Amino acid sequence: MSTLIKTVTDELRRRILKGSLPAGSRIKEIEFSAELNVSRTPLRLALGELERLGYVEKSGRQGFRVREINMAEVAEALELRGVLEGYAARRIAEMGLSDKDHNWLGMLVENGRHLISSWTRDMRQPFVESWAENNKQFHDALINMARNSHLAQSMQIVSRTVFARAGNLGSIGDYPEIELEFFTRAQEDHEAIFDAITQREGARAEALCREHARRSIANKQKLSRLSERVPT
Repeated sequence: MSTLIKTVTDELRRRILKGSLPAGSRIKEIEFSAELNVSRTPLRLALGELERLGYVEKSGRQGFRVREINMAEVAEALELRGVLEGYAARRIAEMGLSDKDHNWLGMLVENGRHLISSWTRDMRQPFVESWAENNKQFHDALINMARNSHLAQSMQIVSRTVFARAGNLGSIGDYPEIELEFFTRAQEDHEAIFDAITQREGARAEALCREHARRSIANKQKLSRLSERVPT
């Protein structure tokens, strides 16, 4: 994704989360192209990315409108994600990690630890972006390493719900101290899950994944209240 498209995507997402683009409102390409001082091509690509993330949906033959974000639906999807990832972690632990998978998962855990230790308030937005990508890779790795195609297909369905996708954190650096607290605890969870898997403790790995998902639900509910974007 180019820098321009990313900038437009982040700006529209921020407006949606803040409520200045309320649910149901149409995003008029001509109007927003002029306001954001971009051509319609990067705007359309940004809207396509927001559709993929679940923030907007197509309206009629052309154009997009902002989707309603229902926190009950988000919580259900995240709870199911915890069940699926818990099964994946248990299966991986029972099968045993290959050297390649052990190194990859360990590197992602170490990357997360480095990101947390290098956080600064001035660099919070790049931090959130880097954390989101590393977080996505960690969760994707659990699903892929379980070697179960039905599991992967089920996760794709769950990930269609906004905020249920591992890389969609529901924030872009607007609440730095609170977000850092969330990310720090998530990193601790990742380390514990990795340890349980490497120790081949399947039941513990599964329980940790489910608890990790429940924590994610609570975090997103708190962020939604802060942004006053989503009714709870």
